[in-house]
Amino acid sequence: MLRKLFMTACAAVLMAGPAIGQELDEIGGGESNIENSDHQLVVITPNGFFPQITYVVEGEKVKFYNQAEASRTVVAVTDIDGDGVDDMEDPQWVLETMSHGSYKTITVTSAMILLFETLEGAELVASFSFDPAPSEIGGDVVLIETQ
Repeated sequence: MLRKLFMTACAAVLMAGPAIGQELDEIGGGESNIENSDHQLVVITPNGFFPQITYVVEGEKVKFYNQAEASRTVVAVTDIDGDGVDDMEDPQWVLETMSHGSYKTITVTSAMILLFETLEGAELVASFSFDPAPSEIGGDVVLIETQ
């Protein structure tokens, strides 16, 4: 399931790349700003988040960009132990509703819940991680060459 979601998100981002390139440059996520960027970028697609895991350090800023046609609200997961029952009445943090093409920024801290989801789609779950980012591509990852 996760592999299918990841590959679907990858395909959606690759296919839509040229269409959102200028918008990403404007919000600081395009190629021209990658090296000098003061934040990371998470793209919300109709099928989930890309990347599904965002590797961060304490205090890093992350921008969520909504590429989905529908509006999306990103919140901390309230079912912390994954048993299907909310462990918290309200999410610890919320990024207010983003319409298509808009974005919101959050600063990641070690005190926050790292799993997040959208209120509009039960299967749209991703996370932040303080682990070091993988340095090699391996396993089931497929690189797609474009011409």
